[in-house]
Amino acid sequence: RNGPSDIQTHTAPLGVDYIPTEEEKRVLKECNRESFLYRSVPFSVVSIAFTQALVARGNLHPTVKSHSYPLRMLHLPVAGFCGYMAGKLSYMKTCQEKLKKLENSPLGEILRQRAGMPPHL
Repeated sequence: RNGPSDIQTHTAPLGVDYIPTEEEKRVLKECNRESFLYRSVPFSVVSIAFTQALVARGNLHPTVKSHSYPLRMLHLPVAGFCGYMAGKLSYMKTCQEKLKKLENSPLGEILRQRAGMPPHL
């Protein structure tokens, strides 16, 4: 018979009140650092450079009729932010794989279950 503690233990990793294990914290911190350095920064730099090239060639115009310098340069931070987010999102699969490899990880166990993988023993 499933008691309240069984249900709570089984669903806790999905809740906002879940506290990651030390190993999960380490992997999540590593994922955050790697996604920033290896994906977000390069994607942002390329996005900004591409956008700057479009602005310089006149292919990308400000949405307001005024051609003031600050309005034209508003495209660059938006491009940088989009590159940053694309970099973070592109690293999610890699991070999930790292979490799946952890033993004694409730979060890794849920990711393995969702992927149809056998549990770690």
